[in-house]
Amino acid sequence: MSMPSARRSRRTGRTVSTENASGAADQRAGRVEAEELAGRFLLSAEATRAEGQADLVVAVEPGEATLVVVAVPGDLADGLWPRLAEVLTRARERTGQVVLAMSGAGIDRRGSGALARRIADDWDMTVVAPAGDVLLVPGGALFVRAEDDGPEPRWWRFAPKTEAQALGLRWPRPEWEAALAEVTASSSTGTAVTAVPAGSLVRAAGTPEPEPGDV
Repeated sequence: MSMPSARRSRRTGRTVSTENASGAADQRAGRVEAEELAGRFLLSAEATRAEGQADLVVAVEPGEATLVVVAVPGDLADGLWPRLAEVLTRARERTGQVVLAMSGAGIDRRGSGALARRIADDWDMTVVAPAGDVLLVPGGALFVRAEDDGPEPRWWRFAPKTEAQALGLRWPRPEWEAALAEVTASSSTGTAVTAVPAGSLVRAAGTPEPEPGDV
């Protein structure tokens, strides 16, 4: 299940308000809510909540950190930030570190830097966040794939006032992930390799890459 990212409007450079995006009649359906699920947090809007989403969140084991999954589309971003601030404050009090499953939160964007970096420094806690789009995978995993025209996808660990540490494509990181580096494309055999949640997909060169949910 792909997590939408709450970003600023590409056309105006500003976040789009819930009222403007949905109209007064749809304010309730578009309201961003924070739900605690077995010590994990899911931020979502009633109008966009997917069936089975909560079960996927509960299945993820964040270790000693607090898991925060953000499933809020960009046109509801204005309603996200107050709820996210409340959840981050609670996470800091509980564990002092958070896994922020929010698409694009680990990308160093021109002029503003990475959202995860600002959270780590302002809340004085460690943040693990993705540089790319997040997929909630059945079985308790989080996978990150590249944004359109985005940087190389991966998870990053941001500790306060220190340089970010690059992690892998999956969280929690499985023991077998490092071995996938040996699976490479071959021009002699006409193959291409695409990372997928369960490992690597070897396909014929020139064929389309899989879409989220295909594998």
